[in-house]
Amino acid sequence: MHKSVERDGSRCILTNTLAPGVCHIFPHNMLSTTNPQKSHDIDRFWAILSVFWGDEQVETWKRRIFPLYDNPNTGVDAVFNLICLAPQAHRMWNEGAFALKPLDGSDDYKLEVEFVWQTRYKHRSSSNIDLLKVPESSQGLNRSSVPSIHTDERAFALGGFWS
Repeated sequence: MHKSVERDGSRCILTNTLAPGVCHIFPHNMLSTTNPQKSHDIDRFWAILSVFWGDEQVETWKRRIFPLYDNPNTGVDAVFNLICLAPQAHRMWNEGAFALKPLDGSDDYKLEVEFVWQTRYKHRSSSNIDLLKVPESSQGLNRSSVPSIHTDERAFALGGFWS
């Protein structure tokens, strides 16, 4: 049994349903690639983070998430970068439909998160986006405007908390 499945009790961390899939929190495709355009976009992503948090902090994150960052074909499948999600939740995670915001008070063994629906945009991967424009808030986001996730025992509401 994969350690992340064992840690998450063989259940989706959001829906509590059995037999979830294991997905990456931070995707391994954010490493360098042989595709020149994608490689440029990935380098730009890390450079933008450096503007806000500094080169040293971003390097620390890269090395923590991707210990073999200098070997771009190696992703991280360590338990700290994996969560168990039901298939529909996994798809929505990959699409950026929701975020899991870590909350204070978490420790090395238990992480409490806030579930937040993300505002949907019609940007394409080739779109230029003004980084100085304040993004729309998801506060009060009407759930009917986003796909639903069917849950076993948990209800999805804006700002739901799980640990």
